[in-house]
Amino acid sequence: MSRLGQKLADIRTKKGLLPKDLAKKAGVSEKFLLEVEEGKRILNENLATRLSKILGVNLNENGDFYASLEERKAENKPAETAKPVHSSFEHRNSGITQAPAPQWEQAFTSIIRDVPVYDSTLSKVISSKKLVIQDNKVEGIPQDKAFYIKLDEKQGERSRFQEGDLVLIHKMNEIQKAGIYLIRRQEKVQICEAKPLDNKRLLLGSPRGGTLSAEAVNIQDITVMGKCVRVETAL
Repeated sequence: MSRLGQKLADIRTKKGLLPKDLAKKAGVSEKFLLEVEEGKRILNENLATRLSKILGVNLNENGDFYASLEERKAENKPAETAKPVHSSFEHRNSGITQAPAPQWEQAFTSIIRDVPVYDSTLSKVISSKKLVIQDNKVEGIPQDKAFYIKLDEKQGERSRFQEGDLVLIHKMNEIQKAGIYLIRRQEKVQICEAKPLDNKRLLLGSPRGGTLSAEAVNIQDITVMGKCVRVETAL
């Protein structure tokens, strides 16, 4: 209850007036008058003067009207939140990682690409690797044509790579010149060295002296998945 509200209630009671009677004489509702007495509403200066005349006292004799205004302002003023003060050492070592600003996040998205890593059968994506984009390419490969395959034990043995090695593949569906390619043959995914013999046949062999014997095959008997760009050896 405000100082003015308490004073108004005390004087009204001493005068033997009910809230509704005083409210009627002052031209306000009983609810409004009670809220003033409870400190929930503020009197304007004209109404304070009118009530003073009705009650025969000066409600602002001790500055109560203006004190009530200040009390109300203090109640409505939002509480100030103390800002924590950190030394530069605490800031650097707080262990809190701030989220990058939107412009930085967008910038990183434009220069980094998540390249999918497939299992040895190319049936599912098991992870991804981040590669830098240069001239809209990753490692010289168009962004949408780059992927990795993680080799299993047999694939590693045939190609003299190791189980768990990651091979970066440039996705393509034909062999134009000699190189190391990822192919599917007889439902098996293989890495082999391939060289065109003519328009219908290829010579397949093991890269790096693997166990796959060199042989001539019909192009229609294999499916080319892509060309091997590089191998990242598992340690």
